[in-house]
Amino acid sequence: MAMFSIRVPVEPYRPQSDTEGCRKQARRCAALAAAATDAELKHNLAGMARNWMKLALDHDRAEALVGDPLEPSKRA
Repeated sequence: MAMFSIRVPVEPYRPQSDTEGCRKQARRCAALAAAATDAELKHNLAGMARNWMKLALDHDRAEALVGDPLEPSKRA
């Protein structure tokens, strides 16, 4: 197993939607995968990027079915 070190900038916390957060993580993993020189690390990061994007798409579908649980109901 290869040992590696990657410097990842830490960003200040900003509230965001679940979908937006998932897509942001997907982009971050994809960028790290593109920069990785170790084949196993590149493969794992690319897989993580795909999983984050799938999670974002699943969240979009669920929200379309039931609405945003954090938004107050508009029913009277």
